[in-house]
Amino acid sequence: MYTLLIVEDEELVRNGIKRLLPFEEFNITEVIEADNGEEGLRLFLSRSPDIVLLDINIPKMNGLEFARKAKELKPAVKIAVITGYDYYEYAVTALKIGIDDYVLKPVSKTDVYEVLRKLVEKLQNEQQLLELQQLVNEYKTTQQLPEESGYKPAIT
Repeated sequence: MYTLLIVEDEELVRNGIKRLLPFEEFNITEVIEADNGEEGLRLFLSRSPDIVLLDINIPKMNGLEFARKAKELKPAVKIAVITGYDYYEYAVTALKIGIDDYVLKPVSKTDVYEVLRKLVEKLQNEQQLLELQQLVNEYKTTQQLPEESGYKPAIT
């Protein structure tokens, strides 16, 4: 079960995302929204979303600064930028911050669906990897190797 934060100053875009996508398919149980970067960061701090859809050109704090702070607070958060700005510098900065996807407006329902699908898939893969690592660690701590128990095989 995931929480999605939409940080977008265009109400039409926010509403389109909220109304047109089948969030239940992605196990997204909560969708929260902000129309500026500062409000988005407050919601990020209080709700700790798993996924963020973000515009770059938003009031009070630009999207790249928001993303930088969000990644510092919760490195595992998945962030996709949806922007109308096709600037090379923005894309490079986004990569350096660790943004997971970068999509240019105008976007279709299919575009946003695919972005969410990829982000949720990344979250699921990371969760499975973490669970596997925990199982391996548990196994290592509960199983002693014969050499560690003092057992030495006879050499013949």
